[in-house]
Amino acid sequence: MAIFIEKHIWKVFFGLLALFAGGFLWFFTAYQEWAVREAGERLSEDARVIAGSLWRYETPPMAYLELAARSNHYRFLQVFDDAEEVYAQVPGPGPGPLDEVLAGAGLLPVRRLEETVRYGKLDIGRIVVQWQNRSVFVHFYLLVCMGLLFIGVWFFFRLYLAGKTLKARVMARTADLKESQDRLQAILDNAETIIYLKDIQGRYMTVNRRFETLFRVDRSEIYGLMDHDIFPEEIAAAFQSNDRKILETRASLQFEESAPGPDGELREYVSVKFPLKKADGSIYALCGISTDITDMKLADLERRRLRNYLFNIIDSMPSVLIGVDSQGRITLWNRRAEEVSGASAQEAMGLPLEQVYKGLETRMETVRKAIRTQAVQQHKKQTVPDHGSTVYEDITVFPLTGEGVAGAVIRVDDVTDQVRLEEMMIQSEKMLSVGGLAAGMAHEINNPLAGIMQTANVLTLRLEDIEMAANQKAAREIGVSLAHIRAFMEKRGIFKMLTAINESGIRVKEIVNNMLSFARKSNASVSSHNPGELMDRILDLAATDYDLKKQYDFKAIKIIKEYDPNLPMVPCEGAKIQQVILNILRNGAQAMVEGNTEAPCFTLRMSVEKGAGMLRIEIQDNGPGMDRAVRKRIFEPFFTTKPTGVGTGLGLSVSYFIITENHGGTMGVTSAPGKGSNFIIRLPLAAQRSRRARQGGQDGG
Repeated sequence: MAIFIEKHIWKVFFGLLALFAGGFLWFFTAYQEWAVREAGERLSEDARVIAGSLWRYETPPMAYLELAARSNHYRFLQVFDDAEEVYAQVPGPGPGPLDEVLAGAGLLPVRRLEETVRYGKLDIGRIVVQWQNRSVFVHFYLLVCMGLLFIGVWFFFRLYLAGKTLKARVMARTADLKESQDRLQAILDNAETIIYLKDIQGRYMTVNRRFETLFRVDRSEIYGLMDHDIFPEEIAAAFQSNDRKILETRASLQFEESAPGPDGELREYVSVKFPLKKADGSIYALCGISTDITDMKLADLERRRLRNYLFNIIDSMPSVLIGVDSQGRITLWNRRAEEVSGASAQEAMGLPLEQVYKGLETRMETVRKAIRTQAVQQHKKQTVPDHGSTVYEDITVFPLTGEGVAGAVIRVDDVTDQVRLEEMMIQSEKMLSVGGLAAGMAHEINNPLAGIMQTANVLTLRLEDIEMAANQKAAREIGVSLAHIRAFMEKRGIFKMLTAINESGIRVKEIVNNMLSFARKSNASVSSHNPGELMDRILDLAATDYDLKKQYDFKAIKIIKEYDPNLPMVPCEGAKIQQVILNILRNGAQAMVEGNTEAPCFTLRMSVEKGAGMLRIEIQDNGPGMDRAVRKRIFEPFFTTKPTGVGTGLGLSVSYFIITENHGGTMGVTSAPGKGSNFIIRLPLAAQRSRRARQGGQDGG
């Protein structure tokens, strides 16, 4: 029955409504009849009372009539005697506002009732009333009661249905909640992070399986436990301190915490803790989510180590390395780039390349082409002006080909030394050819020189021993006195001339031997040389230098020697050292002549730097000197102050290379306009197994 009512509840409701409506109509009809009958009976009772009153009293019973009119809702009451004259009349109570409204609506009908007044068996008059049928109030009351009843029934049914629905929903929500709880618990239990819930006293309420596994606790027994029940005291105190910060700040905070793992080793965790609040804002618990970052921190440490290692490699490279993205903005900037551009990595990062590195603004199209075509772009030996000098650079653009990476790496190498070395090697080959030619010429000179010296010796022998038989025979044949011939030769200085010829021949021979030694092809063999003797041979070579065009003779230049006594032997390639010093002497001689130097003079100094283990050679002139700009470039290949076609600009650069690279020494110059120049050469006193790095600059002053 209950199931039927549940399924057809509204049918039952409207059926009851129809039943009550039918019952109300029946009641309305029956009650109307009853009300009229009841009104007639009351009027009959009033007639009996009036009959008694009329017989006993001479005056009408007005009080009763007024009471009857009021209580029976008569609009008007009249009593007639047997002569049909009005014996008494009483108006009924006036209608109220509600009565007027209901009467206007026809719901309070007025009906005329009449009853004969009898005294005994005599008819002594009649009573006539206008009775107002007020049964509508009963109907209204009944309707209100029925309405309230049905509203109550309707609410009951609604509450019943709502209860059923609520019950169904509660059951569904309970099932959903249970499913959600199971799902949430499954998520928590399968999470790799540690998740736990504590009350505000720090007692554990629940934890996930990861917590159970790592810290060896049973989840079913953890409720009510505190940190010091699970962890060592120091770690528990740190946890509780962090929990208090959450309760004090009432906000979510992040901490780095440590806890022992299953193997007892401390693991690092990043913990996010946040308060759980009620609707009124009060905190009832706090939740924590801890993630093991031990391996991540180790990996990050290794990553930073590798990153630093990589950046150290990049920064240690002598090349300029610049990384750019597809828009040409800088993403990598090594130390060499900082040195060349003058901009730090912090200043350069994110800026357009052409804005920071002025030497590459014309190469941006090459960079874009490398990115677009994914092909390496190269430009060799590009000339770049640098404060009046020329620098050579190799520029290579490597496109980045990694997945999801767009950009390029630009490598700029300063190949100025390489270019100059190549040029010097070419010049060296030329000099070898010239040396070979000089050697051939020296051999060719040796033959006629030997003939000249031999003839001069024979002539001297014949003239000095004038009394020899062959001379006497020749004198007799031509009729000349030997005494006169001797007197003539002495008078004309013939004997002195022959001596001069022999001396000059010997000197020429020495010069030729020096030229052969200088021009002979060197196999880079290092041998010990006496510095003083080596310098004297060089001076002998220089003394043969005579330039008709410039009208100077090296022999006319004063030479001052300031050598320390007992100079040690120096290991070197003698021919190359001769080449270096000869270049300096020739350049100095030409400069003094061109500068119209009065009393040109070279001062040669040689001493030992005992602390450094170096032989110091100074070649100082009193010529016009050099300004700072010339002095800084004096050793650059092809730099010369001479007119075009007069000098190649390679002499001093080759000399600098020989001293620094071949001998591991240093070479510099101090000079000022009008104060002459002083070239300083330092050679190691011990043989060098490898070339030393350059020590000392090109500008010694």
